[in-house]
Amino acid sequence: MIVCDVTQFYSPFGGGVRRYLTEKRRFVERWTDDEHVLIVPGARTDYVREGRLHTYTIKSPPVSSTSRYRVLLNQGAVRDALRRARPDIVESGDPYQVAWTTIREARGLGVPVVGFYHSHFPEAYLRTAAKFGGPLFRDAILALARRYVRKLYNEFDVTFVCAQKLQTVLRDWGVETVRPIKLGIDAEAFRPGPPDPALRARLGIPETAVLLLYVGRLAGEKNIQTLLAAFERLRRHSAHDYRLVCVGQGPWREQLLDLRERTGGCVTWIPHISDSAELARLYRAADLAVHPSVNETFGLVPLEEQACGLPVCGIRGSCLDENILAGLECWADTNRPAHLAAAIERMRRRNRADLGGLASAIVRQRYAWPVVLNHLWEEYRSLANHSARKASPEGARIEGGREIRIRSYQPRDRAAVRRICCETGFLGSPIDTVFEDRELFADYLTGYYSDYEPESLFVLECDGQVAGYLCGCRHSRRREARLLWNLPRMVARIAWRYFSGRYNASSRRYVRWLATRALKETPPRPPRTPHFHVNVLPAARSMAGTKALIDAFLAYLRVHGETAVYGQMVVYEDRRTDALFSRFGFVVLNRREITKYQRHFPGRVFLCTAWKDLSQQSRLHGARIRFLSTSEA
Repeated sequence: MIVCDVTQFYSPFGGGVRRYLTEKRRFVERWTDDEHVLIVPGARTDYVREGRLHTYTIKSPPVSSTSRYRVLLNQGAVRDALRRARPDIVESGDPYQVAWTTIREARGLGVPVVGFYHSHFPEAYLRTAAKFGGPLFRDAILALARRYVRKLYNEFDVTFVCAQKLQTVLRDWGVETVRPIKLGIDAEAFRPGPPDPALRARLGIPETAVLLLYVGRLAGEKNIQTLLAAFERLRRHSAHDYRLVCVGQGPWREQLLDLRERTGGCVTWIPHISDSAELARLYRAADLAVHPSVNETFGLVPLEEQACGLPVCGIRGSCLDENILAGLECWADTNRPAHLAAAIERMRRRNRADLGGLASAIVRQRYAWPVVLNHLWEEYRSLANHSARKASPEGARIEGGREIRIRSYQPRDRAAVRRICCETGFLGSPIDTVFEDRELFADYLTGYYSDYEPESLFVLECDGQVAGYLCGCRHSRRREARLLWNLPRMVARIAWRYFSGRYNASSRRYVRWLATRALKETPPRPPRTPHFHVNVLPAARSMAGTKALIDAFLAYLRVHGETAVYGQMVVYEDRRTDALFSRFGFVVLNRREITKYQRHFPGRVFLCTAWKDLSQQSRLHGARIRFLSTSEA
């Protein structure tokens, strides 16, 4: 499965969205065989591949001279990246122009698209409207925001929301696709431990001081102004030596530096910490974390802090409350500097070690990234499978007293597929007459499809037994690489059996044909184009069933945005003419005579390449529709 994330809320200097995407990629590498594609803005347009991780950066201007974020204006580049990536599922973490582009392109590719409601962005507009336009203007903006959110997020197949309060808001606004999901923390990096005295000394924090820590963006939407005012109040009125360390960047940096001057250097600013281990050391060195935001949608940083045993203080009323596991009763009730300062004093008087220990145990068990992302991947797979079933529904019919069913391949079908390959390998008859090494024959013709791309393999059941299959391939380069990897082993096996006399005369002729004539007699194939081949046991052969098997694969390709397909098929001199392929929308590109069957078949046999344009017609002219219309199961 290829999972793709598209967002413009991405900064190389950190942030909750970046942390979420980074952990997703770690999860893909460590716990899955999937691939991950990331499409984000950057200083220049580039593509980087690191194993199964793909990153498309699109040149985008910064939002402002002080912002670490960029506005992704080049929507054509987003579309091109999605078409090149050909994902199985797309997630948009953006509520603006990128979201609409992602939805339209995913629909064109035929893949599910989900939205992640990372930020309750209408809050910013509502605050501005209330400040400059009064209640009536604010109500008008709220009505527009509701209409926009409802229209956009109902376009997604699913909208992931990580806070119960926000789920309620969106459902009240008319968003019908809401589904709860958690975010998580790196439980390996963020764990309790002894504080590092050397770190406090390096920051210039006395051992007797109360070290307050804020990690996040220095911006108005994070309510940083209340934090700075509350700290200045503590410095003036408290008998304790409070110190403040702020990690992050943003437009309130100058006010932060001004406060440092006014308090005689009691404020320390660290622009950025990217290393999780270094951040965890800072969490363990602090006495109390302070998060003044009143419109958080989740709060990854407070979870990390609690995982390290650091208590958190803030202002009640945001979605952050749901993720505070200890000490919430001490928090401020209203968004006022005096009330936040009083809450900090209350937290200082509590046994912070006990609070932190309690919170750490719960957070690390409930919010570890592997736990959270396993759940997310289950959602992805369910959506991708449902999408494939919609485009390629399984069906059955009674034909000649037998139940015929088309379904997706399952690992338990492997032995049956290999057996059918050998039973039909000689012009629909057993291959043994031509080549006796069944294991090698099945390895070459079915091994890649069943072992490395099983999602593109479909089987035909007759009365509950696998009686035919279609081996399909979307990733031609991957197949070629796998064949080259296995080639030395196959050649060694053939050479040993050939020269040791273990092959009979017919098999030896077949081996000589492979070595001297196979490549010359194989017609050219369209590069980087999906392909397929079909084998069905004689007892289950019927035109309707075979066409339905092919149509299942064609519909699957269409879901994944493929625009063409080819098959290399055996034809006879006096049968299966071009008219047969044309009838089903295929064009015969070429044909070559193959000589490996000359001693066993009286007529001439050809291998031809038949190609079909799926953008014009993705079915065999309705054959599968007729097949399913008579379904009795």
